[in-house]
Amino acid sequence: EQSGLEHQLVECYHRALRMNGIYGYSLKQCWLDYKMSLMLVPFVTAVWYGSLNRSELVNPEYPAHITAATFAALRRHNAISLLPEYFSMSLTHRCKKALRKQGFPVENVIVDAKKLKGGYICETLRLTMEYGANVDADKD
Repeated sequence: EQSGLEHQLVECYHRALRMNGIYGYSLKQCWLDYKMSLMLVPFVTAVWYGSLNRSELVNPEYPAHITAATFAALRRHNAISLLPEYFSMSLTHRCKKALRKQGFPVENVIVDAKKLKGGYICETLRLTMEYGANVDADKD
């Protein structure tokens, strides 16, 4: 049932875009964007509803319901498969790639498996960055 509603919703949205002059955006791309957007819903739900007291919610069960429904949709559409590069890389490689993207010319990254204190929202790990012989790591 949910899958049929999703098809109607995405197709209706795509038609509305075309009726309002938006062309060059295929139904296939619209579906891809829908699947990608599903990955944001649990995070947005946690941030939005996590900042409220349960007593402030009109329906206190809504955050749990929307999260469960979203994860069902993520599984139904195998949305995680849209991120194959990220999940095929090791943690060390992902860290090195991210640091290089930010302009740090690291040669190697060592991830200390021992978790640091904190990590209320996510785990915190210690990284050791190694630079090549010609790089001054302290240079701004």
